[in-house]
Amino acid sequence: MMTPLFQTHEEVETKIVFNSRGQTRGGNEIWIDAEITEYNASDDSYNILVSRAREYKVNPRAVHVPPSFLRKVMKDEEIQALLGMGYIEDLAIEALQLCQGNLDLAVSCLIDQTGVMPRGQERKVSSVFAQANQPYNVGYPPLPLLEVNNSGRFETMPGGRPKPNEFDFDVEIQNSSELGFKLCEPRTKKNAIVGKRTSLFAMEHILQGSLLLAIGDTWVVGTTYKEIMTILHRQMTGEPLALRFRGKDWMKEEFKERGNLKLLIEGAHELKKNATHVTVRVNEALLSTDRVSKSKNPEFNEVMEWHSYRPENKKYAVVRVWQYNRITKNVCVGRGKFALPTELNKPFSETLEIKDDSGHITGFLMVKSLVARRRRR
Repeated sequence: MMTPLFQTHEEVETKIVFNSRGQTRGGNEIWIDAEITEYNASDDSYNILVSRAREYKVNPRAVHVPPSFLRKVMKDEEIQALLGMGYIEDLAIEALQLCQGNLDLAVSCLIDQTGVMPRGQERKVSSVFAQANQPYNVGYPPLPLLEVNNSGRFETMPGGRPKPNEFDFDVEIQNSSELGFKLCEPRTKKNAIVGKRTSLFAMEHILQGSLLLAIGDTWVVGTTYKEIMTILHRQMTGEPLALRFRGKDWMKEEFKERGNLKLLIEGAHELKKNATHVTVRVNEALLSTDRVSKSKNPEFNEVMEWHSYRPENKKYAVVRVWQYNRITKNVCVGRGKFALPTELNKPFSETLEIKDDSGHITGFLMVKSLVARRRRR
């Protein structure tokens, strides 16, 4: 009797078959997640439960699947590779399990978790914050909302006390020469409201839509927007600047736990035109892979990362596949859109249809996505 290669309930990947000859589209392999449900000793095959079967238009309960159509999610050589980079075994296994055996995603998660770059390895990681291009920084500030329990010296000022469904909070900006957010003018021409935030600090400490109450010791509620900006610019000297804001209770949902959104762009296949690189837009941040040699089946294996990302429904990534040309303008081979993860530490694999402006399929792009929980100080 043969020893089973896979164990019951083990998570694996299975190859999609598209015709009676066992061939996939264009001869390219497409692997999707599955779980072993039973081993058939009579023919050394397996019954499996396929994840997201409806999406890939396959049978959710495949039977008598040969071992050649299955592969382990985590391999011993990948564990050894992480150990060789200087990571301890327990963390290496945990990262590979989280990333379903993908080495590139696992390395990215280990960098976040430990702050240690892999020893003797140079791996490409494009990295931005969720809404602004800024330098990569492994450490993150804490996420306190510094609520004010009483209005203190401003209590007697007009509007000094918040309503029952409101709260005040203080923020100290260390370098006031660059606030990291914009203020908007209400229709009344008075007061100032927090608009777009352009820095990680602002996104993690200031609520969009909150009302600016005070600049240092100056109470500005009821003051014209123009005068508020004059006061603010006068105090933007580069020294620490104390600001007080007022938010609504429902705004606290903004501080739902965030993570690092990681997208692994594996490669494209069956493209109608040669391609060299891929761009991905999430929120207002656009990242690009490095350029590779022109090919209709290019491989990228590059991790893109958006920091301080809050997983929730109805968030999408817009992907474009490009052909770089030195003399003429770049050609967009096609574009696609896919939903981003809505939960922390739950990876997804996508086989994304790439379409041209007329809606015709011009190829496919393999992407893995994950919102990894961030390291706390």
